[in-house]
Amino acid sequence: DCGIISRHFLPSLPCTQEQRDPMKILVTGGAGFIGSAVVRHVIGHTDDLPTRAGSVYGDNPRLAMARAYAVVEHILGTTRLPASMFTIRSLGEAEAPYSNDTPDSRTRNRTVVIRIEPVGK
Repeated sequence: DCGIISRHFLPSLPCTQEQRDPMKILVTGGAGFIGSAVVRHVIGHTDDLPTRAGSVYGDNPRLAMARAYAVVEHILGTTRLPASMFTIRSLGEAEAPYSNDTPDSRTRNRTVVIRIEPVGK
């Protein structure tokens, strides 16, 4: 169980060790990159398929926001990082990290990206 998706929003999904390690780096800030002078932008994405009829999310932007919120909720519940270090944003299917040309690419777009950068950038 990856544990990066809150059960309040989406089912937790199995993940590989390779997927766990980047999450650990992003949560802790990586070597020498943690401190009060960084902000973590948590950005939810979806594929380009519409949400299912009757979905509690209604549309892809809301689904992406729920994903991003769930990740921040998990991080805050399992670390000592303050909420002020995070911003949450939904891009839905806009600016997808991968093309939506194949089923595999669509699966990869159902994700959350965490960008870490110095405050003021």
